[in-house]
Amino acid sequence: FFGATTAAVAPPNQGLRVLVCHGKEDKTVPFSEGERGANVLRGLLQSQGSVTFKVYADMDHALATDEVYDIFRFISDVQKSAPEAPNRAEQDESLAFDPLKEAKSTRPSKAQRIGLRADAFKN
Repeated sequence: FFGATTAAVAPPNQGLRVLVCHGKEDKTVPFSEGERGANVLRGLLQSQGSVTFKVYADMDHALATDEVYDIFRFISDVQKSAPEAPNRAEQDESLAFDPLKEAKSTRPSKAQRIGLRADAFKN
């Protein structure tokens, strides 16, 4: 990917929203490559506002608290704008291969899932 500026994008991925985060002081992956990667993605996805590029001025090749908050916000925004998913049970039923009916679901039940808390975000 680092050398390519074009690639095929499958139709389901053409509306994909992407968050690219990069530290300005990154010595492992040069900042210019982060910018270039975001621009290549913008060209590939060709959807207005589909790629968000976040810059962290004093960050090296690491993870910062501000970046984590930005990731939470991004995921929350994407979830809010996503269409309602089809009934998972019906979808799994048609795709599953479990002739002995012994498979156990590893997906947490709705009661077990933890949503993003509104107070986890900075104002």
